[in-house]
Amino acid sequence: MTGKKLLRIQIIATLLCTVLVTGAVSLSYQGGILSRFDNFLFDLKVNWRGPVPTSDRITLVLMDEESAVSLKRYRGQWSRRKLAAALENLCGAGAAVIGLDMVMSAPDLEPESDLILADVISACNNVVLARVSAAQGVGEINPLAKFQAGMIGDGFIDVPLDEDGILRRIRFLNAKPMPDGGLQLLPAFALELARVFLDLDFDFDFSSEDHFLLGRADGNHLRLPYPDLLINYYGDYTAFKVVSFADAVNNRLKPEDIKGRVILVGSSLSSQKDFFTTPFSRFHQGDDELAEHFGAVEKGILGSDEPGVACHAHAVETILNQAFIRHIHGGPVVWLTIGFALLGLLFYLPRIGMLIEIAILFLVLAAMVVVSHQQVSIESSTDSFCLLSNVAIKELAAANIFPGDLLLKN
Repeated sequence: MTGKKLLRIQIIATLLCTVLVTGAVSLSYQGGILSRFDNFLFDLKVNWRGPVPTSDRITLVLMDEESAVSLKRYRGQWSRRKLAAALENLCGAGAAVIGLDMVMSAPDLEPESDLILADVISACNNVVLARVSAAQGVGEINPLAKFQAGMIGDGFIDVPLDEDGILRRIRFLNAKPMPDGGLQLLPAFALELARVFLDLDFDFDFSSEDHFLLGRADGNHLRLPYPDLLINYYGDYTAFKVVSFADAVNNRLKPEDIKGRVILVGSSLSSQKDFFTTPFSRFHQGDDELAEHFGAVEKGILGSDEPGVACHAHAVETILNQAFIRHIHGGPVVWLTIGFALLGLLFYLPRIGMLIEIAILFLVLAAMVVVSHQQVSIESSTDSFCLLSNVAIKELAAANIFPGDLLLKN
């Protein structure tokens, strides 16, 4: 067999293999088969980047072990009288908005405590409450009506986990069918905190294909990505200013930690099980270095995962900074796959040496990582927009979108 014939066979076999592999990869991506690997690469990128500074506009008030001991927490509940005292002190210190990451749906054992807390929420006029929009088996879980009467807004705190159990994203909105056939839009807790902090109207424009607008055309508004928020984690909970709940109750607050800030109040007690594995925490086990010195290591109050209140804080920070991370979808992914496959044909050229092939391989891999996980920031826009029309509402209702389903679909 001549050399030309061998070369022809090699080229044909190479092209066939390339087409088969490229097609298999494209179909696997479109079918979600590669989602776990894609998520793993995303988590690696977050950790390679490491912690980054925040805008210093958020403070966490943690109901921690120190607070449980000093405030004599009992019966597994936080005193609503003490919560009222904390809110009063936070408002007095100049908090811009306060988010309570707890669903207060049941009355307190002391009815007077609920009345005191309701009065403080109303007097502050900057408190955002938490709700559950679609709890499995029980439907909605809302705050007591007396608390809702004085709140400035509320948002759902139920979040979707990816198939590997890691919290990477939140839904912006859920849609609740109304008796008259319309839909009520329910905002996420993080979105509502950002909206109140920026003083935006609860108006929407969904006319664009890749983003929606929150606010009014003649005032402040946000431009937010479809279909949900991929949280840009800035590190662990220590990326934010942290204040103990006991210090808030006893008014041991520094004005510079509170004034003009978004304040999130929530628990960091392991007994309340409000923890999530994040792209950052999955690789950071803070107690590993102690394991070699002790037979067993108690993970402590915070453990290796992030308190839920801190995850909401990262989501708020992402929204306020407009530091959105967007996946490339559809056609661009296919064309990028084909492009890299064609680059791979260079390996079959007989005149390229091994060292050059290795260099090409690493360059292509580096380019794939950069292109696949490029962070895209969406700047605020002053484009005009309008409210959802009655026609759009009817179309959404006809699509059978119910609580728990994502409203924003392309």
